[in-house]
Amino acid sequence: MSMSNPMPEKTSRQRPAKDRSELQRYAIWGAAFGALFPALGTLVKVATLGLPLEPASFVRAQIVEPLLWIIDTAPIVLGLMAAIVGRRQDSLGRLNDELRKREQELSIARNELAERVERRTSELSESNEQLRQRAAQLQAVSDVARATASLQGLDELLPAMTRLISEQFGYYHVGIFLLDENRETAILRAASSAGGQRLLAQDFKLKVNGGSMVGHAVIFGKARVASASASDPLYFPNPELPETRSEVVLPLIAANRTIGALDAQAREPIDFDQATLDVLATLAYQVAVAIENARLFGETRSALAEAQDAYQQFIGQAWSRFTQSQSLIGYRSDGGRAARMTEMVDTPEVISALTTGDVSGGESSAKPGEALAVPVRLRDQVIGVLRIQPKDPTRQWSADDLAIARAAADRAALALENARLLADSQKRASKEKIISEATAHISSALNVENILHTTTNELARALGSADIVLQLSADESE
Repeated sequence: MSMSNPMPEKTSRQRPAKDRSELQRYAIWGAAFGALFPALGTLVKVATLGLPLEPASFVRAQIVEPLLWIIDTAPIVLGLMAAIVGRRQDSLGRLNDELRKREQELSIARNELAERVERRTSELSESNEQLRQRAAQLQAVSDVARATASLQGLDELLPAMTRLISEQFGYYHVGIFLLDENRETAILRAASSAGGQRLLAQDFKLKVNGGSMVGHAVIFGKARVASASASDPLYFPNPELPETRSEVVLPLIAANRTIGALDAQAREPIDFDQATLDVLATLAYQVAVAIENARLFGETRSALAEAQDAYQQFIGQAWSRFTQSQSLIGYRSDGGRAARMTEMVDTPEVISALTTGDVSGGESSAKPGEALAVPVRLRDQVIGVLRIQPKDPTRQWSADDLAIARAAADRAALALENARLLADSQKRASKEKIISEATAHISSALNVENILHTTTNELARALGSADIVLQLSADESE
């Protein structure tokens, strides 16, 4: 406001001179017009009196006619009235100037306001467009994360990720590099473009310290942006990807550890601003977490399979030792009293149930009177077979019959395992008791002869009928 004050002061200083000139002009013209009345009146009086046209005649006419004295004041009155009108005209002129000035100021303010509104509208439109793009990019990140959440193997996860990122973000080529075990080489593991597929067939890889954009992103853990027309020393114009005009490489970091890089290339020049890079960084984090989870899932599944195989092997060996120690093959019943089996049953359905672990003979296509063989499974390990031979040659096994046989086989498996574990526990307890008693007796002996005597006796008692010798070593030279 301090800058706008000098102009009004200058105008106010100049206006009084203008006002005086208008006032004088109106007053002079009014007085001059008013002077016509006394002049004409005197001239008429001189003519009426028949006096000659000379100054003395005019003076005599003024003396003879007092009315002319009043008419003589007309120049003064008309000059004053004209001065008043001139002053009023000056006021109207000043008001008109002020109005024009205000109109100019309003026009300037209106123009400035229109420019400001247009600029603000443009800024809001640009901001809305940016927000729309960010929302679309974040939605694309969410879509990629949701679409790949159900994929657990790297072989299907990585190609799906590159394809989805390419579709959602509009990049014609997306590649995923993973580091090798020595963290010295980045290997291309998946690509969305045809050129990328050719690179995969060539087993394309890059040295981490080889001066590439992928190596830079992996080493420094930061995004690297380049344009095909820019003189970036790290930009590598791959002949398999000749359409590239801009490229961004982001590190894949999971659990504060870089595991690879995400490479995205576009056919048009793109200005990767910080907001876009932040969205892509979020995408790269989601990709890294998904890859790491898939890798951990694969390792866990492999470890679980190994543990399952080891446990099944242990169960098989344990049951083999248990049946051998018990000299037990099984029991059979024909509807009366169950009897201990003396030889194995090796019918086709039994062999099939043992080898495949599936029910044999209970299908809907089975012949009437056919035997039913149900495997006795203990944690996916077959430890026996339940064979059922109908006495009625026309009997067809129903779904209820099969459900009852399965339930009986499952309950028998659990009961047999509990019995084996109980027998093993009792055996270990008995062994520990024998060892404890033998140790106590041996420890109570006070001399060498008593120790030798007690040890041989305790071993003979613990091991049953056996010839036991406990001999001390002696140097033959002595």
